[in-house]
Amino acid sequence: MEQDDRLSVRTIAGAATVSAPREAAQTALVDSHENVKEFLRTRHYPGKDDNDWIAVQCILNTGGPATRAAANEALDGSIEDVRRFLDVGQYQAAEDDDRIAVQRLVETGGPEMKAAANAALSGPWSYLKQFLAVGQYRAATRDAKAALHNTQIDGYLADAARSAAIAREYAAPATESAALARGAADEANSWATQARESAAQARQHANQAKTYAEQAADAASAAAVSAHGARDAATRAWGAAYAAQRSAVQAGYSATQAAASAAEARAKPGLLPGLRRSRSKRATPVVVPGIGTAGTQEMDLVLLGPSVDCSDFYAVLRAKVRSQLTARIARRAGFPPRPAFPARK
Repeated sequence: MEQDDRLSVRTIAGAATVSAPREAAQTALVDSHENVKEFLRTRHYPGKDDNDWIAVQCILNTGGPATRAAANEALDGSIEDVRRFLDVGQYQAAEDDDRIAVQRLVETGGPEMKAAANAALSGPWSYLKQFLAVGQYRAATRDAKAALHNTQIDGYLADAARSAAIAREYAAPATESAALARGAADEANSWATQARESAAQARQHANQAKTYAEQAADAASAAAVSAHGARDAATRAWGAAYAAQRSAVQAGYSATQAAASAAEARAKPGLLPGLRRSRSKRATPVVVPGIGTAGTQEMDLVLLGPSVDCSDFYAVLRAKVRSQLTARIARRAGFPPRPAFPARK
């Protein structure tokens, strides 16, 4: 049980994005199990209340209607209300906002959008988020392509009707002439009237064909926009997944280093973790557990004397981790390596 609790604290330390909660977690790691459990229960660190208020205000500024209402209610309450909102309330309100957004798409979207949105509404919150992030754009693309197809078919039918009306228009004068030749004036007048009606129908069908052509162009543009939106949404989703994976790796790496530092602090409570004392007057490089000597041929060479505050060690550790992660990302991106600097003597 104690090992699980300490692992949870290490995870919190690794995932922290600011120094105060990370330092509080590292302090709890070198303390008793009771203090570890107390830290897990409260997550307290200096300035936590102010940070929680600020976090709620940030959520209020970017959330939907339900989130804004819940955030305002929390801000009007006590610090316990604020923490309850951050722990649970913000996620419930965000799900409500997502359901409202999907329901609005059901009411305004096409057949494909309605079907996909109803399927998302019948599932858990993850279905809603996936639909709003990517699925709605794919459904809009399918609707736009279907509208384009239907409009093209209507245009073809209008063209066929126009051709038939033109044929009747040309056939009527010939029939009229034949009737006049036979001396049938009334029949000739009837065919003349039909010719005029056929001409009017031809113009009407021509206008319809033009309208359908314009609608087809609009549908094609809508399909292109929807397809572009779907590609952008898929790219954003992939980028978010990659960033989350990278953050998880960084958090695990930081948690491992925090655990190693805490272990050395427990083993040598009177010394700076990883610092080897020397009788000489020369400073001694810090040996970072799991990383190696911090004094390398890079810009982050650090030489420390025998009497150094422990907080400096964590600054060195964080600088070393950031340096290694930056170099790793630069190598993946294809950037040239940073030029080496000679070590101090």
